[in-house]
Amino acid sequence: IHNTCPSPYSSFPPSQGSALDTAGMIGGSLFSYTNCIDASKNLISNMNNLFNKVSNSRCESCSTGNSTLDAGSTAVMDVREYKCSEGKCANIESMLFIEEWYGLLKCFRDDASCILDGENARRGIKVYGTKSSTSANTLTIQAVTFKNGEADNGGGIYIGDQATADIHLCVFLKCRSTNTNSFGGGGAIYSIQSVVNIYGTS
Repeated sequence: IHNTCPSPYSSFPPSQGSALDTAGMIGGSLFSYTNCIDASKNLISNMNNLFNKVSNSRCESCSTGNSTLDAGSTAVMDVREYKCSEGKCANIESMLFIEEWYGLLKCFRDDASCILDGENARRGIKVYGTKSSTSANTLTIQAVTFKNGEADNGGGIYIGDQATADIHLCVFLKCRSTNTNSFGGGGAIYSIQSVVNIYGTS
């Protein structure tokens, strides 16, 4: 049993690999078992694609993605750096603004090699609500590096408005808050009126 994609047994026929034999192949691929998916579905390969898939906020100052995923979906980022200078972003404060949406946003590999680079100008993600503050409606962000993020509150991620979020295997690198007041801050993560669970993150 394993928790990596692709399966460490991916070079073997299913009968020889315990995980493949247990879980079976998905869509004819060699990706199997926990958190593994058919990579041909919802695979995100550039900043415009990422923005259009997950940035759904309709705030007054926001741009909104044109093909956002349904709630409960999984979006998988290809291994690369994502920058606003190379594609569309939500607004001048956030690369992505996710509002009232829950599901899984993850890197194709579990080593945080998918990088949201704020270029010292924006935070990586702003999250506003996840439809309800229950474990069933959780936004999970997995194996993403937040790099050079900068914002007033939450240089990496801002989580608010009764959102429930799980942060798994993420890395925060050179992220900072520009807020100098006693209320606010959060170089890596800023959370207000929300539930945030953090696992294996640095």
